[in-house]
Amino acid sequence: KTNAFFGNMGVCNKIYKKSYLNSLNLKFEENLIFEDKVFHFESFLRTKKIYINNDALYHYRQHSTSTMHTIKDNVFDIFKI
Repeated sequence: KTNAFFGNMGVCNKIYKKSYLNSLNLKFEENLIFEDKVFHFESFLRTKKIYINNDALYHYRQHSTSTMHTIKDNVFDIFKI
């Protein structure tokens, strides 16, 4: 059985109804990394219905200079989140 709290918590591999997001009035925290985690959990915990599809429908391309592969002082933003 799939656990919805385990795995990728980013928003780039999720599909949301626009009306649902408008009703939540959620915003991404500015100037933080990991800001998608707050958005994910806030939206996830306030929803009434979730559908999980385990099919591979998304190819994630990474490059060595991306934010997620470079360590900077803002790595500790995760504690603010």
